[in-house]
Amino acid sequence: MVVVGGLGSLWGSLAGAAFVTILPHLLGSLEDYKDILYGLIVVVVLLVLPRGLLVGLVDLAKTHLARRGSAATTRAV
Repeated sequence: MVVVGGLGSLWGSLAGAAFVTILPHLLGSLEDYKDILYGLIVVVVLLVLPRGLLVGLVDLAKTHLARRGSAATTRAV
């Protein structure tokens, strides 16, 4: 839970705990593939967001907003 959420952040650890706790319930209808999907989702999160779930999502949001702002500035010029 801490590794998924991020080792350097209390809020990230809480987000990781929530993610790891809720994920099996979301995959409940896929009973035959639940364990495989759970493992794949956790591995993808660790590969795509190596600093943790919360920090990674915040970084992605900042990047998206920065691109959006630069695109608006470019159009205005």
